[in-house]
Amino acid sequence: MFQTSLKSNLLISYLFFTFLLLFVGASSYWYFVKLTEIQDVQKNIFKIIVNLSKLKEYETNFYANETSENNFYISNNSKNIKLFNQSVEQMQSDIFNLQSKSKYHAIETDNSITKIQQNLENYASEFNKITNLYRSRGFKDFGIEGEMRKKIHQIEKQFTSFNKVVLLTTRRIEKDYIIRKDYDYVRKMNEHKKIVLKMIVSNDSLKTLFNAYFENFNLLVLTDSQIGFTNQNGHKKIVNTYFHQLSKASTETEEI
Repeated sequence: MFQTSLKSNLLISYLFFTFLLLFVGASSYWYFVKLTEIQDVQKNIFKIIVNLSKLKEYETNFYANETSENNFYISNNSKNIKLFNQSVEQMQSDIFNLQSKSKYHAIETDNSITKIQQNLENYASEFNKITNLYRSRGFKDFGIEGEMRKKIHQIEKQFTSFNKVVLLTTRRIEKDYIIRKDYDYVRKMNEHKKIVLKMIVSNDSLKTLFNAYFENFNLLVLTDSQIGFTNQNGHKKIVNTYFHQLSKASTETEEI
């Protein structure tokens, strides 16, 4: 009787400890899997943040290095635009993976991921608008600036007897505007235009060329204003706004 009771107790103890070990083992495995899943999500977030810094780098490099290079306007290709678009595609892939993993593992990041996705799309779209505006604007012999310069060169070659001081004043205001992007030079050019047109009122051929030149100058100013004279106006301001919102959403997701 005593031996049967002892055996029963030993069996119960054995089963209890076996169950306890299984429970601890299962809990440890669940914790390890969950930790791995969270780390995987964090890796995706980190990749998004790294690519975000690259986007800003490519955007800045495009403005600084390629908008004033003939090659961009000749080939219509840009190293920085290509790298920018590749990074956007990589980020979209990382966002999709992050969204899938977050939903599957019930990690509360949905709202932040949506913000990242929306701001990334808006940021990329606005930067694309800027690159297209630069293509239209041109540089030196290309685009609107090229057409403007072509007209003044025609005037210089075809009307050699025309007042040289007036021509030099025209070119100086043009160059000062291009260098400084200041509306004061737009005002000066419009005042100068009135003087020039009065001087050539009876010369239709010269008047046609000068009118075309002034129209191109004003179109150049309009395009520059759409791009943004600084980062605080035009599409450049909008791009910066979306970038800051994107950075904020990425940081919020990282902190979850």
